[in-house]
Parts: sequence; C-alpha cells; structure tokens
Amino acid sequence: MIHIGKCIATALREERHTVQWLADELYCDRSNVYRLFRRSSVDAAMMMRLSRLLNRDFFALYSEALRRGEDMMPDPVTEAPADPLTAEQ
Repeated sequence: MIHIGKCIATALREERHTVQWLADELYCDRSNVYRLFRRSSVDAAMMMRLSRLLNRDFFALYSEALRRGEDMMPDPVTEAPADPLTAEQ
C-alpha cells in the first residue's frame, strides 16, 4: 500500500525544502504539513499541487501500483480518517 504522506515527506527532503517552505506554498501552518505527512491518502487536487511544488508525479506511484496489482486502499481499521484541516488546503 502506498502511504502518500511518507512519499511527500521524502520528496520534500530530497528537494531540500523545509516544512515551513511547504506550509507557505500551501498557505497553511506547519502543523498541517506534519498532519499531511501522517495521511495515507490525499485528494486529487492536493496531490496535483504537491506534485507541482515538489517536482514529483505522485500519481505515477498509484499508476505503477495498479499495473503491479497492489492493494492501494488504506485499511479502515488501522488508518485514521482524513484530517479536515488539511483536506481543504
């Protein structure tokens, strides 16, 4: 399963940007960025924004997993629901 929050955190680090930089780009607080890192999924609009900001095609992660036949859905028992504070960012 893809944990997009971890992928975003890795991309941010590889691009040598700070959490504050991403918060500024997303017009949110740093705490929301840290919540984003804990999320196993994000909506398509947010993923598009993040892909552009971090020079990554996060959609390709899902396309590749789909081609390999991997389960991409989070386990509803172990995964927390989407954080409403970051869902609208």
